[in-house]
Amino acid sequence: MASVPRTPRFGKGSCHGSRKGFHRLVWVLTWAVVGWTHGANAQTVALQCQLDGGAWQTCRMHVQDIGRTWRIEMGKDTVLFRHDGGGTIAMKRRGRGWRLVQTRWIGVPASTQSALCWDSLCALGAVPLD
Repeated sequence: MASVPRTPRFGKGSCHGSRKGFHRLVWVLTWAVVGWTHGANAQTVALQCQLDGGAWQTCRMHVQDIGRTWRIEMGKDTVLFRHDGGGTIAMKRRGRGWRLVQTRWIGVPASTQSALCWDSLCALGAVPLD
């Protein structure tokens, strides 16, 4: 029986041949390079988050290196952050590239606390800063 050469796999579940597949591969590699293993200084904090002006929802901030690298998980959304130590913060959402973000504090009407925002993502609670 003659062997049939395998054709490259395209479509759903593939990292080849589509922009979505490429972004999926980059996302996985980013996680591998950043290395979200819990170290001695790692911590997880429960917060309330708002994304793109939507409703406030429960989220978790996972800090790998305080003030340097962290991620925020809200349901199916995960947002990665990195800080260069000199004031520049970059944010990465699934399927998108890294982009620089501005931070600001906002008042939250239903709370006596202020929320820390990185452009369109705001976090309310005991955000570990340094």
